[in-house]
Amino acid sequence: PEQLNRTLGARNSHEKRSVDYLYKGFAGPRQRKSGEESFNNFSPKAVLSYELNDDANLYVSVSRGFKSGGFNFLAFQDGFAPEKIWNYEGGYKATFLDGRARFNASVFYSDFTDLQVGQIVNLQSVLTNAASAELYGLEADFAFLPTDDFEIGGTLGYLHAEFTEFCTADPTQPAARPQAGCTAANPINLKGFTLPRAPRWTVSGYAAYSFMLPGESSLTLRGDVRYQSKTFFTQFNRPTISQDGYAVADARLTWTSANEAFSVGVWVKNIFDKEYFTELLESGAFNPTLVEQGYVAPPRTYGVTGTVRF
Repeated sequence: PEQLNRTLGARNSHEKRSVDYLYKGFAGPRQRKSGEESFNNFSPKAVLSYELNDDANLYVSVSRGFKSGGFNFLAFQDGFAPEKIWNYEGGYKATFLDGRARFNASVFYSDFTDLQVGQIVNLQSVLTNAASAELYGLEADFAFLPTDDFEIGGTLGYLHAEFTEFCTADPTQPAARPQAGCTAANPINLKGFTLPRAPRWTVSGYAAYSFMLPGESSLTLRGDVRYQSKTFFTQFNRPTISQDGYAVADARLTWTSANEAFSVGVWVKNIFDKEYFTELLESGAFNPTLVEQGYVAPPRTYGVTGTVRF
């Protein structure tokens, strides 16, 4: 049928990487690391979409992704393998009410092999490959204009992301006995643990209202709010290296000239001065006792921004 569209594609890549460098940590002598690796990958993609009408369509897709392997200059270690993923997605896209409303939704499943995972070991930022991991979830967004001057919108995301197979060493457990399916070198089994930086829920929303002023210039008031649930920052899912769920609100008031060549905006970010971490890591300086380090998000900030368009 004419409403059915098909897309096929593929990418074949060959990469060759070599390294020869001297590594010097905080303690110990300089060490030389040299090597060469080659990576080959074939990544196909297929998409089917069906037009329900002029304003709505359904689609499904399957694709294979590839993230190259290589060498890590932040540690004295052997090379790491490429990361591969099969991704499956299906969704719905539509506009309504003569273009005044838009709604998109999708579900997805992703299967990783040799997932690249970072870890701090003895003050070295080591990059290793987990055996496998899976992600699945949904995403949705909408926008609606009840009037020409008023707009609301939002997004919703749900993500289940966990290791399905991953044995590794934990610096806090140097004498750990091998767990089921693991070895003495990598005794800790992280199967079922949540992937780093993968909050289960993310939600955002906004509202904007525009006022017409004398001379056909305009004034727009906009507010945004976003929320994300608890986030772990390491593969070990330590409570001390995590951030509980939080919400942040921003606001902006913008004047725009009639010809849209000039605009001036007054804004405030993090209105309620929420304290939260954008990044946390653990230093291995005192193994097996780790030192938590992190980056705190900016506090409440405000300012004025001017724009000139030519």
